[in-house]
Amino acid sequence: MLSDHKHTLLDMLRYYIPLIFAAVILFFLFSLYKTNQAITAENVILKNSIREKVERIDNLRSRGDDTHEIFKRFAGELEKYNSLLAAETGRRAAAENESHRLQEEMKKLLRSNKCAIALIPGDPSDPAKTTGRLEIGPATETEEIPK
Repeated sequence: MLSDHKHTLLDMLRYYIPLIFAAVILFFLFSLYKTNQAITAENVILKNSIREKVERIDNLRSRGDDTHEIFKRFAGELEKYNSLLAAETGRRAAAENESHRLQEEMKKLLRSNKCAIALIPGDPSDPAKTTGRLEIGPATETEEIPK
């Protein structure tokens, strides 16, 4: 009887072991399926997040390009202004040097001229005051005084 009992237990194990093994495999497959669903859902969320971030980056890049163009134009205008300012500064310096040279020449000429030492009378009927002409040397030479 013991051998019958062993025999039935072995038969039972031979019959149930493949079923238990199949059940374990099915459990793991179902577990993998659920994990795959969760990972797929997370993947979709991450893809959407990445898409939004790429759109933000593209937007910032485009604004950065616009800002770059604005600064580039500003730098060009600043360069034009600097070159204009340098030219004007040079022109003014040359005019100042010329004015200084002419003043020194005028002082030199007046120092050597005896007429320049004589006082001009304060009479309003003086032709030098009324005509705007002043004699600088011999009576034949006259020069217009700027008004």
